[in-house]
Amino acid sequence: MNVTDTTGPVISRLQLLGLGVGVIGLVALGIGFATDEGHHHIYQSYLMGWLLWNGVAVAYLGILMLHHMVGGDWGYVNRRFIEAGAMTTIVTGILAIPLLTPGAMHTLYEWTHTDMIWGTPGDKVLQEKSPYLNVPFFYARVAIYYAFWFGSAFLLNRWSKQNDQDGKHSFRQKARLLSGPGLLLYVLIYTFYVVDFAMSLEPHWMSTIFALMVMVGATLSTWSLTAILMLLFRDTEPMRHVLTKQRFWDIGNLMLGFTMLWAYMAFSQYLIGWQANLPEEAAYYEPRVNGPYKAIALGIVIFHFAVPFFLLLQRGIKQAPALLAIVSVLLIVMRYVDLYWIVKPSFDTTPAYNFYWTDIVAPIAIGGVWLAAFAFFLKSKLILPVYETHHDRPPVKSEVYSHG
Repeated sequence: MNVTDTTGPVISRLQLLGLGVGVIGLVALGIGFATDEGHHHIYQSYLMGWLLWNGVAVAYLGILMLHHMVGGDWGYVNRRFIEAGAMTTIVTGILAIPLLTPGAMHTLYEWTHTDMIWGTPGDKVLQEKSPYLNVPFFYARVAIYYAFWFGSAFLLNRWSKQNDQDGKHSFRQKARLLSGPGLLLYVLIYTFYVVDFAMSLEPHWMSTIFALMVMVGATLSTWSLTAILMLLFRDTEPMRHVLTKQRFWDIGNLMLGFTMLWAYMAFSQYLIGWQANLPEEAAYYEPRVNGPYKAIALGIVIFHFAVPFFLLLQRGIKQAPALLAIVSVLLIVMRYVDLYWIVKPSFDTTPAYNFYWTDIVAPIAIGGVWLAAFAFFLKSKLILPVYETHHDRPPVKSEVYSHG
């Protein structure tokens, strides 16, 4: 049976859109860099935008490993989205370079100020943490992160493409051998990554659940983006045969589960900090929940949890692609608002004076570059695995795919 793959035009439009938005956005960021005296605001904006999209890229790798371990129809129909998303870690790695420059490091991270660590009288907390929080070791860790992330994504994508060509059963075995221990390393490395880039913005504060909370939030954004992609491709061949209401319902349930898990972790972190009543805990939360950022915190509670939670409880919404996509957009936007709430008070407790126009441009610009890269990797393989099957349609082993 011949099946024509008609996803090409949609992928091309996504790539053109991403390129256009990315180029214009990067030019705007360049203007922001030139006009921002001291470059304090532009570095903060870039960090938040990068954290959002790097989180999506890395989360796709975790989801890909999870799918190879547990299977499931949700992963079969979205395999190419997940694989392409995981491959974009190489792009987010390149986009991390501006944050690794001496100027950015010195501007963003207090622990890079050697005069504060070893000066007189010096900072005893930073002195004790200096064996870990130092620039050379930081660079080494970042290199390890991306070697693992992109290396794993590359191997899983390469084996998947080879399986499309020869259909060897060894593909699943190799994928599972990598994904089993890979998931353990994934969580461990993600923890260090969040500590390095986000939690060390305030090196006197610590939280044992913070990294997992950020990881769950990034994964929630990734499920949300997947729901939007499913909507865009649902009328193409052969996706219209597999993107059924049940598959949208599956993704909607995953979004609901991660919404609840994120809220549980965020509340637990706050509750434990409130109960401990330690100075460093109070110093972290005071400007975020009692100061000018209180309104943002309230908005996060309402629109990052309460409203999506209620909407995702409705079966009709989860089975309606357009409605699910609207909820998905809300969650992605609120994910960025949450990152804003995490990052910005580390530098200034007054939102009116700390907000800069690049705070809006940065996530759009980096998102455009990410989308263009995602589309590039997506079109490198057929939209569905050739030698695998799922329950909504017969096996596709005997089908011959051609790009339309």
